[in-house]
Amino acid sequence: MKQSRVGIMDPNTNPDARGRRSSMAAPSQINEFGGKSKTTIKPANQLQLTPEELKEEFTRVLTAVNPQAPKNQVQFSNNALKFVSKPCDEGTLILFTQKGYLLDVNSPEAQYQIRMDAANAPPPGGANEDGADEQNANDESREGDGEIQGAGEPKATSDDAEAVNVDQSEEAGEAEKPAEDGADNAEGMPGPPKKKLPNAFNFCERASQTMNQMLKEAAVETQPPPRSTLSSNVNAWSIYDTYQSNFEQQQQEKLQAQGKAHPKPPAPKPVHVSLERKDEQEIIKVSRQSRTVERIVNQNTYDEIAQDFKYYEDASDEFKEKEGTVLPLWRFSFDPVKKLAVTDICWSETYSDLFAATFGSYNFLGQSYGQVCLYSLKNPTYPEYHLSTSSGVMCVDIHQTYPHLVCIGMYNGTVSVLSLQTQGREPVCLSKTVKGRHADSVNKVRWGPDNMDGNHNFYSVSADGRVINWQLVQSELRLTEVTSLGMPEVKNEGPDGTVIPVRGCGSTFAFHRTDPSVFLVGTEEGNVYRCSTTYSSSFLSAFSAHMQSIYSISWNFYHTGIFATCSADWTVKIWQQDVSSPLFVFDLAAPVGDVAWAPYSSTVFAASTIDGRIHIFDLDIDKYRPICCQAVIDMKKTRMTRVSFSLAHPIVLVGDERGNVTSLKLSPNLRKKPKEAKNADAKRLFEIEQEKIEKLLSIVREPAA
Repeated sequence: MKQSRVGIMDPNTNPDARGRRSSMAAPSQINEFGGKSKTTIKPANQLQLTPEELKEEFTRVLTAVNPQAPKNQVQFSNNALKFVSKPCDEGTLILFTQKGYLLDVNSPEAQYQIRMDAANAPPPGGANEDGADEQNANDESREGDGEIQGAGEPKATSDDAEAVNVDQSEEAGEAEKPAEDGADNAEGMPGPPKKKLPNAFNFCERASQTMNQMLKEAAVETQPPPRSTLSSNVNAWSIYDTYQSNFEQQQQEKLQAQGKAHPKPPAPKPVHVSLERKDEQEIIKVSRQSRTVERIVNQNTYDEIAQDFKYYEDASDEFKEKEGTVLPLWRFSFDPVKKLAVTDICWSETYSDLFAATFGSYNFLGQSYGQVCLYSLKNPTYPEYHLSTSSGVMCVDIHQTYPHLVCIGMYNGTVSVLSLQTQGREPVCLSKTVKGRHADSVNKVRWGPDNMDGNHNFYSVSADGRVINWQLVQSELRLTEVTSLGMPEVKNEGPDGTVIPVRGCGSTFAFHRTDPSVFLVGTEEGNVYRCSTTYSSSFLSAFSAHMQSIYSISWNFYHTGIFATCSADWTVKIWQQDVSSPLFVFDLAAPVGDVAWAPYSSTVFAASTIDGRIHIFDLDIDKYRPICCQAVIDMKKTRMTRVSFSLAHPIVLVGDERGNVTSLKLSPNLRKKPKEAKNADAKRLFEIEQEKIEKLLSIVREPAA
């Protein structure tokens, strides 16, 4: 039996008819699979090979590996936090897989099946009878098939007859082989007869089509569940209160589990508080939190300006060695002071971001009210503290040691002390009822060191020509006249020849930075008086500094004998103590409202003019002209009044006559430090600045020598 031959057969074809057709075909035209063979034609140009060349074998190994596939692929591993090698794909693709039940006749499984079938076979006698019965049944079935075929179909052709004969001859041959095998077994030892294996390749496929069940779709509509919208605000204190209540509940449950009842807290006694007082207390409780929220909102609103304040540096300074610029940052404004002028600006020495600004009017006929505001760089939209007064506020100063104490001077000659720690906004002390107070506008105030009794005191200068020391004693102000600005060179004779003493109108003053007992006073006549708090009978010395009123005097931070003055005569002058002639004179072509030395350099100072320009000088770079002259305020709308350097940040504040305070950031060229100052401590930096100003003074004094 040839089990290795595989044939392809149409399922609708009768196997007997196929056998008859194959037996009737010509031997030369039928191949081993029962089909017609193809006739090959040898081409004329075919290569002729010798038998040795035909017998030569060429081995080719075919694999499923794709040589073009990449073998060095990597991928990022989140677990190892690095790139690892990726296993290469084999390139094998399985297109079809099906389990089979055919066994090779020579395989161990087929041999085992043959032995099992032989062991389970019936006895030989019964087998022959059964075989005869089966043969008779097959013959009857064949005859029945023939009859049916003859009745319903045309008669078989000669080819079909030959195919039937061939099948019968093959079956006869196969029947003889088992007989011969049985004879051999009879000669040797008896054995079980071998069962004929069915031909697994001669099969029929039958199929039937049944009715498919129809798909049904069932849907049920129900009422929607009820919905509700819940919203709540979460903040820090609500989270804290929730955690506290949860913790107390857990502690109560623990005590109950242990059999101990938690004692209830005693009921608080009712406190009778008026409604107005209660509302005020509630406002005070949330004032701090509301200020914090306001600062956060403003920081988000002015985020770009805050980034410029902290990180921006003008890159164009690299190409301009002797020039610099200022960058406008925040503008501090308050609606009640839009019609008032900025009369003074003072920085807090304790809090680097806090400064005070006063608002009033320089016009004698236009006096109405005044305002004092304390601003923070963290909140440019609204002042941290503000107080309205009945008269214009002309000057302000913040205490160096106690920053909550603020003293102010007003246009009507009144001085006042404010405390930022009190809940109300009323002044702590007021000089309205003090006998001997100023009779004219107070133009400058300055806190002094505490006296021997430990009482706070401050000084004031007024247009009435007097300098007064004020002491705070048990919430009261007590005055002491320090000096009077007499003018002996001016003689004012009456009708009867009586000489009436004339006093100078004090416009400003400045205390020495190292010796608090020495101060300079500037007058509207252009004179500068050198006075002392120790000798109150008269001033120490006086000299004529300007042709018109002096608006401001500023001492140098690093040199104890250098100060600057500015006046309405368009000039800024640099002076040395005990020298009657100025060291430098700068004409700015407009009245100069204020002058201030920079706290970071001994040779840098700034001046503001009423035409809206700020002039910044660095005497170490250029002794004749400013290194920055920039318009920061529109001259057609308003005029600039004040200028002040920050003590900690590279910014400068300027005020105008419309109640606006503008902050300006200095470019790197305006705050350039010498090479020796790099990586130097504060003491060494102070010595370097002193050497720089001394070198400048030695150059200026050479022509006079």
